[in-house]
Amino acid sequence: MVDDDSKNRIDFFEGLVKTFKEQRQVDIWLKPGDQTDAIPAHKLILVARSKVFRNILDSDDCNVSSNKTITVLEMTHDELKTFLEFMYIHST
Repeated sequence: MVDDDSKNRIDFFEGLVKTFKEQRQVDIWLKPGDQTDAIPAHKLILVARSKVFRNILDSDDCNVSSNKTITVLEMTHDELKTFLEFMYIHST
């Protein structure tokens, strides 16, 4: 049996995954190194879940207001999508 706290956490993360899959209110795109289509994401999730993205988005060199695409050369489209899904799904 699932307690209320666990149910609330499950509902929360299911909502995040749904938001990612439906591409609702995205505010940044990540372009993989294989130069296929960019993947939409949410800066808030990236900053909350990754120190690397936090450093990139907080840096003076990254003027995200004028350039909303970050290229991730080290990953293919499938790898980047899987990585993002992991960040949206798994809690710390």
